[in-house]
Amino acid sequence: MNRIKNILVQHQNKLVTLSDQGLVSGINFLVGILLARWIGLENYGFYALIWMVVLFVSSVHQSAFISSLFALLPKKENPTQFIKQLMGLQVIFSGLACIAILVLGITLKGTIESIPSISETTIYLTSAIASVFVLNDFLRRIGFAKQQSNAVLIMDLIGFGLQPVLLFALNANDMLDVQGTLAALLVGLSTSSLLGIIRLKCYPTFKNITAITLEVWNYSRFLIGTSLLQWLSGNFYLLTAAGVLGPVALGAIRIAQNVMGVMHVLLLTLENLVPLKAAETLHQKGSAATVKYVFHIFLQAAIPFIGLLVPIAFFRVELLELIYGNSYVDYAFVLLAFCGIYILIFIGTQLRFLIRTFERNSLIFWSYVATSILGLTTANFFVTHYQIHGVLAGIALTQIIMVGFYLFALKSELKWLVK
Repeated sequence: MNRIKNILVQHQNKLVTLSDQGLVSGINFLVGILLARWIGLENYGFYALIWMVVLFVSSVHQSAFISSLFALLPKKENPTQFIKQLMGLQVIFSGLACIAILVLGITLKGTIESIPSISETTIYLTSAIASVFVLNDFLRRIGFAKQQSNAVLIMDLIGFGLQPVLLFALNANDMLDVQGTLAALLVGLSTSSLLGIIRLKCYPTFKNITAITLEVWNYSRFLIGTSLLQWLSGNFYLLTAAGVLGPVALGAIRIAQNVMGVMHVLLLTLENLVPLKAAETLHQKGSAATVKYVFHIFLQAAIPFIGLLVPIAFFRVELLELIYGNSYVDYAFVLLAFCGIYILIFIGTQLRFLIRTFERNSLIFWSYVATSILGLTTANFFVTHYQIHGVLAGIALTQIIMVGFYLFALKSELKWLVK
């Protein structure tokens, strides 16, 4: 018992981190189920399209802020000051994101025939959620970086836990629609962020903001470009599907992706632990030890990852019927396709850890240049002629090209695995 106790104490931070990711992914999974059941497939597809805007802002934010936090923090003599400076830059980013979505949303309102008219209230809610979402994500990552995972767990337990409660209340009073959903999520994210600021004592400073901006830009400029190009690769197929086939097609894809959300418990846990440890290993032991460390984590994580994928693939029909109801079982083939796609995503995630640790971020940028060209030239053909099957084929092809590109570009680094 003492040995078990010592192991638990020694790995407490990792266990709490894993528990937190399970909590967040579990609540997101529950929210997806509730929305698909309560607001219908078309409205759920419309909500999914709106959420893609939030995820776009998040992808840019992760490239600029999260990557910089984990890669540059170990090198800082005064990490507390660096975090406060990043927090100041984060506040500016959230404000700019909010304004940009407002301007673009009002300008483009009603220009896509296959998408229902978007009200100004929806645009306001989307801009607010995007700005708070990235702030909340930044605060959570700060907690992990400072090894205060208990504080992150508390803010997520309260903030994210509010979301399904509010959705239940809205549905019980016949008030649940797309706008009500966005409002409920905004309240939950805002509560979580406020708790994070208080618990982590993470207050912004704008001292030397120009210098910190340049440092973040120099490290992440290729990653930011990558985030922009990403929407012209894999996500371009989804956007094309929404524009050509309408919200129902996007909703069908999203219900399958929601089931696959369980895989993100492991992926996000690795994201919170591996990059920081890899950066420390590179700084202390060199390139060979870093490659071997990431590969060791890859082998360890592959066991539970494949262990989850196999039952999802075999029982896909039963899962969709159990989770969403009989009306969704026709889309079981989408879930099977994503099981194969996620194997490629898992491999690509591990390779990106190495790329970011070795600060060769231009490789990620150029991989998305290649896949963006693929998306631009093939998306309309795939979607028009093969509909949802074409979307899935395009996403899979994108991942295959990306993994192949990474393996070829990292062949000199990966040689340490055979020595």
